[in-house]
Amino acid sequence: MISKITLLRLFQLRSLAIAGQLVAILVAQFWLGLDLPLVANFSVIGGLTLINLLLWWQIRLATINPQWLIFGHLLADIVGLTLLLYLNGGYSNPFSALYLLPLAMAAALIPVAQVWMLAGLAVAGYTLNMLFYQPLPHYHGPFGDQFHLHLVGMWLGFVIGAGVIAYFLAGMGRELRRQQQALTQARMLVARREQVAALGALAASAAHELGTPLSTIKVLVGELLETAGGEPQQNLQLIKSQVDRCSRALGEIRFAVEGDGPVDDNEGIGLAELATLLQRAIDEWSVFSPQVRVEFFGDFTAPVSPSARRAEESKVSMAAVDALKRGLITVLDNSADAGADNVRAEYLHGDGRVVLRLMDDGEGIASQVIDNIGEPYVTTRGRGRGLGLYLVSYMLDSLGGSLQLTNSVNRGAVAELTIMLHAGLTPTLRDQA
Repeated sequence: MISKITLLRLFQLRSLAIAGQLVAILVAQFWLGLDLPLVANFSVIGGLTLINLLLWWQIRLATINPQWLIFGHLLADIVGLTLLLYLNGGYSNPFSALYLLPLAMAAALIPVAQVWMLAGLAVAGYTLNMLFYQPLPHYHGPFGDQFHLHLVGMWLGFVIGAGVIAYFLAGMGRELRRQQQALTQARMLVARREQVAALGALAASAAHELGTPLSTIKVLVGELLETAGGEPQQNLQLIKSQVDRCSRALGEIRFAVEGDGPVDDNEGIGLAELATLLQRAIDEWSVFSPQVRVEFFGDFTAPVSPSARRAEESKVSMAAVDALKRGLITVLDNSADAGADNVRAEYLHGDGRVVLRLMDDGEGIASQVIDNIGEPYVTTRGRGRGLGLYLVSYMLDSLGGSLQLTNSVNRGAVAELTIMLHAGLTPTLRDQA
């Protein structure tokens, strides 16, 4: 697959070649004093210019097979070079070596059969210029005699050829590396989706198995609450709240995996409402982890400037809200496991993004976890399977966001959850926002 960037690079090289040919003819005619057939030379250069404009038009249309497109234009370059050499000394012209440039490009871009066809045509053109050509006028000037001028021309031809080949092949190398990187990322994404699908099947099975025991526990706790009092009643209330939390989590799993109801892609909430939901999630989490003090800094104020008002009218999809909430709880759980006493949560938005940054004073994150954030089953904790951060990273990535983990300079860890505005929303709502 030949990219449009490669075709544009070919257009640029052709443009440079045309400019170089024009300069060389003008220098030879008016500085070196050689009497060249200017009308014929300018006619050939004009034809190459029209062909180059045709290439620009074809690149914009993108209606022709790029390989045959490149073959045709490299063929035009060989024919144009043959005509220019015929008009300016034939095979004795030091720029005859430039036949190798279109062949080098062809070898990197088009099939072998087409490369050999161009090679045969280049050899034929060179051979014809040995038999039929218009000799260059005799020269004797600042560069010595005819032979010294030829040597200078050979040097200049080598410099031009080396520069063009280096520029073209370096660009091709960058393009190939970019394509390889994109292919690798696509394969990794497919693998991650397969892993998440497998985890979804396991989660559905676990939700089904745990539903009955949790229902039984809930009934028994309710009966015990009717007779208990004092501290036992408080403990039973805590158990009941934890069971309710597990039931809600299992309900969300069944909804996500089994699809218990329709999802409206147009559904979304505003940025201030999102801040309120995040604050509420922190408050609920703090009930069960009172040993960790969480400070939340969010923007709850009404917008004052037109740009801020437009940002406030922007919507965040419910899928993005769910990803941020799950990421928030997961990071807070990890902070608690790391022995953190304080967590600072900052809610920011701007430039089409929503950022939730959490900083704690715990023992930090192991380098193994940071280096393998996109991999499951990576953990240094005695408990857990290392799936929390992996699932959060996957959810954010699928919505165009990201999860970044770093360690603070002094102590603690920093987690930054980013989501793009309008991620998961349909184009209609994006246009309205």
